[in-house]
Order: sequence, then structure tokens, then C-alpha cells
Amino acid sequence: MKKKTCSKCKKKYPSTPDYFHRNRRGPDGLRPDCKICMSKYQRLPHVKAKNAVFMREYSRTPRGREASARWRETEKYKEGRLRSSQKYREAYPQRKRANDCVQKAVKRKGFPRATTKSCNYCHKQAAVYHHWSYLQEHWLDVIPVCRMCHAAIHKGELQDRPKQLPMF
Repeated sequence: MKKKTCSKCKKKYPSTPDYFHRNRRGPDGLRPDCKICMSKYQRLPHVKAKNAVFMREYSRTPRGREASARWRETEKYKEGRLRSSQKYREAYPQRKRANDCVQKAVKRKGFPRATTKSCNYCHKQAAVYHHWSYLQEHWLDVIPVCRMCHAAIHKGELQDRPKQLPMF
């Protein structure tokens, strides 16, 4: 079997797709760096950020939306979603109960939907309710926020609890 030297680590591997990713433009149809080096490179912070920007832009194209829709229909995706939501419920039972309490209040029509409110921070249309505490006595003490502000709250970029909670 023909051997190929990785351009990064200089180790010799069999010249097969098991050790090197495919590359149609290469003389042998394989990339010059081995899969192990490529994996290490992909985990570097600046490469992760660059790939995230590319994927965000790609997902906005018609082709990207079609690919995403096909992926969401696969069993692998559905099983992964189910597994991750089960893990979340097991890890954070109080959060789950607090969210369920708000959903039930909205369903009973006694509590307005978050989308009918404006964000407490930027005053755009709210998308979700944010719990500032998951203690049972505070389950309905929520504030309407847009997705951007909600993410900023959880990153610590915005004050978690406003000076005055809205009255519903």
C-alpha cells in the first residue's frame, strides 16, 4: 500500500480516505494533512469562529435552509434532540417546572404571551420570558425579553433583574 506523509505532523500514513480527507483538486485526491491534524486545527478558537460565521451565512441561503430541513428530518437529529432535552430536564428540574408554570399560565389566558410585550431592555418585540429566580415563589416573576437581550443576560452583559418587575 502506498504511504503518504502528513504536511503538518510529518508522520506517514496509508494513502487512503481513512487517514486523509478527500480533496478532488489534489494529485492523489486527498488533502495533504492527516485527519488527526485537521481535527486539531478545526478546534482552534479562531478557526471555530470563522466556521461559525460561514455556517451562519450558509444557513441563510436557500441551499443551506434546504440542507438544514433535511437534517432535521433524520432520525439521528431527532434522537439527539430528545437525548439533550432529557439531559436538560434531569440537570435543571427547577427551571423546567418554572417554565412549565409560565406556559400553563399563558395557556389559561391569564398571562399574556411574551410576543405581545416589548423587551424590558431594548423595547423591541419580546420573544421569551426570563426568570430571574427559579424558586417556586418566583416562578411567575418574569420579564419579557427579546432573544438578543436574553442571551446577553445569561452572558452577564445585562443586569439580570430590572429595578422594577412588570405587573401583569
